[in-house]
Amino acid sequence: MNAKEGRNTWAIGILAIIGLGIVLIIASIIISSSQSIDVDTPFDNKRKVIDKTFNEVAVLQNDFENHFESYIGINEIPKQDKQSLLTSPYYNASIPKDLPPKKQRLGKDSVLYIRFVPKDSIKDMKIDEIRLRVERLIKGHKDITKINIPIKLDSEYVYKSEPFSLPDDGYYQANFAINFTKADSTIGAAYFSKWLFNEK
Repeated sequence: MNAKEGRNTWAIGILAIIGLGIVLIIASIIISSSQSIDVDTPFDNKRKVIDKTFNEVAVLQNDFENHFESYIGINEIPKQDKQSLLTSPYYNASIPKDLPPKKQRLGKDSVLYIRFVPKDSIKDMKIDEIRLRVERLIKGHKDITKINIPIKLDSEYVYKSEPFSLPDDGYYQANFAINFTKADSTIGAAYFSKWLFNEK
């Protein structure tokens, strides 16, 4: 038996690959455990809770959407068009790739208008309160930046935010929580979201 036949390096190569795999797994666990993970809360609650109660949330959401169409406007009361329509976070798309027209961008001291258009003449649902939270993952930060913006009734079925300015250029996600009461005293909530582009 010569030296070439006696030395088999396959076993050493396989062990080296397995060892490298173990090192990479350990490194990824250490890195991920040191990161602060922010829980995605598009329905104003932790995803684990929403997963368990989604049917109840969906029933209330559909009930609200059967009574009202919801529209958003930047610095003006919105028209009833597709671009202004607010949708449930369930259907919300990923961050848009294109920039919106100048008129549809946020700027310094912007104001948001939310307009609800009743779908029927029977007023058996009353909007009690709207909460607005604007969110964005800022580069270099571990956590999502969350900014709460006060919003109040401006005229019938139209709500207006206080003037606000956002710190960075780019897309932010505006999340709306609408608390309502039905004629039978049932209390519920509906949720909407919209990607808004900020330009300083």
